[in-house]
Amino acid sequence: MAFFIFPLNLVQLFLFFGLQIHILANDHKIVLAKMIVQWPLAVQLVSKGLLDPNRWRRLLDNSSPREVTMDALMIVSDLARMDKGFYEYINRASVLEHMKDFLTHEDPHVRAKTCSALGNMCRHSSYFYNSFARYQIICLLIDRCSDPDKRTRKFACFADILLWPHDAAAGTPKTKQAIKNLTAQVILLGLRLCLVSNKIV
Repeated sequence: MAFFIFPLNLVQLFLFFGLQIHILANDHKIVLAKMIVQWPLAVQLVSKGLLDPNRWRRLLDNSSPREVTMDALMIVSDLARMDKGFYEYINRASVLEHMKDFLTHEDPHVRAKTCSALGNMCRHSSYFYNSFARYQIICLLIDRCSDPDKRTRKFACFADILLWPHDAAAGTPKTKQAIKNLTAQVILLGLRLCLVSNKIV
């Protein structure tokens, strides 16, 4: 299989602007552009320092604008979903401490995006399981299955579903309640669809 190799100067340009940071002239905010999810570009960006710990410490601290936080979480989520080979680099970026805090963030969009990213971080293997347990992320994910925000509940439940095989293998089935919650939501959704189709509601 042939891969298109992006010019090195393009990769350096992305990194120079700090993960594709753009300045929006209309409101002078600095936000992260959406990462192009293409394997060769992702590999080159990561190999050239995309997930540098010092950079991510600045990106995910409390002083960053919401847009920066959301785009940073999206990059982690996209890389984690793409391939387990990126797990080691994500781990080196030391993002879990911040992501634990984001699970209780006041903004539901941040909570939802964090649940999505964490789900992808356990999609391919149990690489992050012990770290999740150490940072008490598993219990927080289960709590998010009862979040008042619909999208957060959805991504939390699916994250727990992906985490469940690793949790069961470790002999500590903490995700059982999350699976019950997801099952209940599916049943309720099915009932609502049946009622709507029959014009009862």
